[in-house]
Amino acid sequence: MLLDRAAFQRTQEEFHVIYPARLENLPKLLSDVERYCEAGEIGVKLEYYINLAIEELVVNVVSMAQERMKSSYYVDVRITPMEDGRSSE
Repeated sequence: MLLDRAAFQRTQEEFHVIYPARLENLPKLLSDVERYCEAGEIGVKLEYYINLAIEELVVNVVSMAQERMKSSYYVDVRITPMEDGRSSE
């Protein structure tokens, strides 16, 4: 399948980080997400749901990575605002 590279280009408003898949990186990741949400004036309710989703996904990825420690795994997190600037709140 071919992907449209333009759809994955980073914008200034986008949050993007890559961390090694280890639970000790979760507090730093969530702190970075919190700062991004505050800077982008994202509402508290939406910030809560973003953090909850990221935490659940990261814990699941880390659990899977620990079961298969033959390779290194990474968590790649990207938050991109909607084009019209609205949130789902």
